[in-house]
Amino acid sequence: MFENVSEQGCCIIGDFKIGECFVVTLPKIGTFGAQVRWAIGGRAGLRFDYVS
Repeated sequence: MFENVSEQGCCIIGDFKIGECFVVTLPKIGTFGAQVRWAIGGRAGLRFDYVS
């Protein structure tokens, strides 16, 4: 589940490690490369790297 989505990134619920990379697709917004920048208490902050 994604929360607090912005142009730069979002918060995601789950157990992730700093530095993990993903490809995220958000309906009506697009596809982004993303990297975990922080992780604590079952939440993580993703920074979007690019838009395709």
